[in-house]
Amino acid sequence: MMDPILALMTLAGSEAAVAGYAEITPAHLLIALSRASESDLESQFDTVLLQGEFAQLGIEPRRFRRRLRALVGKGGQPPPDGPLHRSAACKTVFAWAHTLATGEGKPPGLEHFLRAAFALLAWGGPRGEARGPMDTCQKCGLAVQAVVVNGRRQCPTCGAPLDTTHAAPRPPIDDIPVEL
Repeated sequence: MMDPILALMTLAGSEAAVAGYAEITPAHLLIALSRASESDLESQFDTVLLQGEFAQLGIEPRRFRRRLRALVGKGGQPPPDGPLHRSAACKTVFAWAHTLATGEGKPPGLEHFLRAAFALLAWGGPRGEARGPMDTCQKCGLAVQAVVVNGRRQCPTCGAPLDTTHAAPRPPIDDIPVEL
């Protein structure tokens, strides 16, 4: 059996290549995660776990995948000669997934990638031009765009107050090589 994260990257890479993208984006990860939740792939993935995660979010994976494919559209790139690499936003998903897993005292699992990809799409992240100043959360170590709650700037991921007067913590560990 292949490592679930490598199998996920294989699925995401094939989604990106078929759609004509030069790199794997968080949307391709979400499409791959929705595919991984199907019973025909249960030999490679914990489909019950992913089905539960999608159910908690109130999302039917097949309909979600079809809608997301339509939104992502075609990238217009010819199929690559070699493996596809992760976009900057996709690498951020990996870092967030690792941070979420570490917070739970677990190794990163597909459920962490699902939550991290949704968080990135919901709260934004590196997508070409910055959409405002980014802060580094001292608690979770993520580069985030602050949200204001009751007049205080907070991390949208963990809710910790954002204070930019302290030195930035070390970035989260990403076990996948940088070149991918």
